[in-house]
Amino acid sequence: MPPNTHAFFELLTPQLAAICASSLSKVAQQCQKEMESDLAAVGLREGQHLHLFYPFAREQRLLLEDALCGFPLMIPGEHIIIQDLQLLPQDMQPDFASALGLRSYLGVPLYLLNQRVGSLSVAYATPHQFTPTHRELLQHHADWVSELLQLYL
Repeated sequence: MPPNTHAFFELLTPQLAAICASSLSKVAQQCQKEMESDLAAVGLREGQHLHLFYPFAREQRLLLEDALCGFPLMIPGEHIIIQDLQLLPQDMQPDFASALGLRSYLGVPLYLLNQRVGSLSVAYATPHQFTPTHRELLQHHADWVSELLQLYL
């Protein structure tokens, strides 16, 4: 990655978050409904933070390492699947997820110009078996969000 690319995304993602906030919350709402999850969120990286968009226009910023939705940005892979968070080592369990009582997680990265800039995630309060249909549905929504972000470049 050229040296200026990182600085470019550091400036760009907060602006995209402001422009697309309503749409990002609606995508989270649609994912929560379609996947019958306890929580869904779209997250955009802003430096060391993740700007999270939840259903019904709720927003929050968390440190990247404290956010369960940060896993798709920090762990290589196209899908991050955790069937039971309590089976992870204690130091890998995000405090915020534990405080909310979340037990299982499915997340996919969001791309902009071939760079990971965010994630789309669903979580459940009970251990959950994720099917290929779950992964495909979430990936479909993530692709749509990536295309939306691309439109505003």
